[in-house]
Amino acid sequence: MIETCTVLTTEPNALMAPLHWRMPVIIPPASYASWLSADTSQAAAQALFAAWDPAEWRAHSPSA
Repeated sequence: MIETCTVLTTEPNALMAPLHWRMPVIIPPASYASWLSADTSQAAAQALFAAWDPAEWRAHSPSA
């Protein structure tokens, strides 16, 4: 058995853009079933890659 993982990335939202040109894809909990279903079309899966609204995020400075 080979154990692997992948980090999918997408265009950054407005909060992340000043920090990096990519950001991780975050699948909302309401979309888990669609993401994991073999019946989900490629187009429907790719639609889940949209960057989240930056109003739903908070940025924190690293501790010194």
